[in-house]
Amino acid sequence: MKNQLLSILAVLVIFSCSNDSSVLKDPEQLVNQEAFKKGPKKGKADIIVFPSGDLSGITDANNIEDALNTLPEGGVLLMKIGTYYSNRTIEAPEGFNGTIKGSGKDKTKIIAVGDSGTPFTVAPPFGPTGFNNYPNESVFLFYNPKGSVNMNSLAITLSDDFVAAGVFTRGRLFTFITVGMSDNDADTNFNKLKLTGLDIPFPDTEASPAVGILVSGNNSTFPTFISGGTHRVTNSIISKIAVPPTAHYYLKNAEILLQGNTCFDVRQTQLIFLDGCDIIIKDNNLTAYDISAINLTQEGFPLSGETNTVEIKNNIITANGWVAIEIGPSYGDANFEVNIKNNQLENKGGGTFPGFPDIAVVGISEGNDNVIVKDNNILGNVPFGITQDSDYGSFKDNDFSSFNAIESDYKLTGDYNELRGVGTSTVIDSGVGNVIQN
Repeated sequence: MKNQLLSILAVLVIFSCSNDSSVLKDPEQLVNQEAFKKGPKKGKADIIVFPSGDLSGITDANNIEDALNTLPEGGVLLMKIGTYYSNRTIEAPEGFNGTIKGSGKDKTKIIAVGDSGTPFTVAPPFGPTGFNNYPNESVFLFYNPKGSVNMNSLAITLSDDFVAAGVFTRGRLFTFITVGMSDNDADTNFNKLKLTGLDIPFPDTEASPAVGILVSGNNSTFPTFISGGTHRVTNSIISKIAVPPTAHYYLKNAEILLQGNTCFDVRQTQLIFLDGCDIIIKDNNLTAYDISAINLTQEGFPLSGETNTVEIKNNIITANGWVAIEIGPSYGDANFEVNIKNNQLENKGGGTFPGFPDIAVVGISEGNDNVIVKDNNILGNVPFGITQDSDYGSFKDNDFSSFNAIESDYKLTGDYNELRGVGTSTVIDSGVGNVIQN
């Protein structure tokens, strides 16, 4: 309480407001209704919370957490226009099922505050070792949800003097939003969010934060985990994140949609340790530095299970080093069948991260067969446009006219791939049975 500058009583109103026109509509429904479930039904707020004006972060954190603890199942918490401050992790009750709605990502803002020596700690059973063995210092933490976690129309950022120390160790702040799923099919929906970190470079000892939104199943049951559900991040702006703006880990038979997002000053949108998942990444503008903008991999862990299907289309994806899209490495039967089409893909090169030299625009590792890459505009200045180490891929009508290959447009070490519409593109072919046609 010694840092408390101002304390104004916040108002929590619990009511059924059938005629309250100030409550915002729920997130837009997905275009692909066949592949994904509908979002939460339109409804009114069950609880409204107002900013307190307490710059210390104590009052607002308490008020928001109290509201989450009293929110009825499937209910809506509305955060009215203004700036809220939090000096700790806001924990939803275990088994949470509900919605947190702001009044607009430029109208409702949450600022994480605090001195560099005090981490955003959480209490047992979620701390201190972290849910599912992950660090869990977050602005918002949802553990073992039983229904649906929904957040939309608000912003989360950090105070100018905020420090989040230690990316791969337990530090000040690891994520903005963390969902720790147990063995269930709970859903997550994040729409119209604005998440902004600080200009602290990685891999230095300080970064803020390491992850924007983390949705993770239970890694203690890997590789026999069963966490599934439908998971969406849509129409959001995420920037200045040390590693991934979004990360989805340890999910089985899940549906994942990343659509309409803008990400910059970040590394690696990550989809890792997945089994039998359907993934759509479309209509995004992703700019990453030093490592890949999109990373789908099992990180070297063998996993015998169902194939993950991935569609990457209509995106503008730019990398500054390594590769723009990284598929693999993957082992066993848990490969990625990927369809990459109608994207603008660029690797400008100039990466500085140790051990990750500039390689290609698209890199496909062994074990990811049947990849389709077609009708993409390939740009940049790195050794290769597309490297294919897997088999039975199809590459058609990709435009390399604005790409300055240091070595070649295509590099094939995999077998029985088809390259059509190659035109004047250059090809290095060290595989067996590859078909190359102009």
